Amino acid sequence: TRVFLPGGTVEDIAVHGGFVEVSGNKVSILSDAAEIASKIDVERARAARERAEERLRHELDAEATSALARANARLSAAGIAGFNRATKGVYEMGSTFKLFTAAMALDTGRVRLRDRFDATKPIKISRFTISDYHAKNKWMTVPEIIVHSSNIGAAKMALDVGTPTQKKYLKRLGLLSPAAIELPEVGSPLTPDRWREINTMTISFGHGVAVTPVQLAQATAAVVNGGILPKATLLKPAKDAAAPGTRVLKPQTSRDMRRLMRLVVTDGTGTKAEIGRAHV
Repeated sequence: TRVFLPGGTVEDIAVHGGFVEVSGNKVSILSDAAEIASKIDVERARAARERAEERLRHELDAEATSALARANARLSAAGIAGFNRATKGVYEMGSTFKLFTAAMALDTGRVRLRDRFDATKPIKISRFTISDYHAKNKWMTVPEIIVHSSNIGAAKMALDVGTPTQKKYLKRLGLLSPAAIELPEVGSPLTPDRWREINTMTISFGHGVAVTPVQLAQATAAVVNGGILPKATLLKPAKDAAAPGTRVLKPQTSRDMRRLMRLVVTDGTGTKAEIGRAHV
């Protein structure tokens, strides 16, 4: 039998009914059955030992991970129950984003309240379909889009506004960066890596961007309070101190949006909010 050894060495060995074992440059002939069995047992023992060591490493890693999780749970006061969803958790906020879409469309002047958008049929783009839950299957004005919560209408408004302007207004409204509040638990918004046309359309009705509830509250406050984005804070302001804030929308845009939001309660998808004792 010709055996090729490491380094290019070649040896011819006569083997009669046995096995050839090569270790480095050493060649051994195993012809005895007991010797062969012994070699096999040694190899099995070595493999079993390696498997046991690997299991032990995994167990140690799992224990270390568990200990870290327990430590984090203690640090967060109550584990999952202590998670601050208002400032740390980020969520896709759905149809609430239609308010921002309408506000930016009106604020830029590219869209007027009486402008109409074709919502007669779903929008098909690539493998996606955008449809309305409360479908009216007609051309809709801006008030009708808000009142009937039309995904199709919001998407078409966003296309008229354009992706760069959509991003600019969402940034102005504080929806693309973490909220500035006096807490260590502050979540970062989730936004598309590539902001394509389909993203512009789905973000118009609150899918494709995830923000914290405190960010949503801030941005909505700006829409209804005259266009001033308030600063989120846990600190009680001094008596008679002016509330800090930044103008992000025109006063007229805010007045128009308050009227639209009122219509949602009186004539649209939010009629259950009409309680009679307060102007909602």
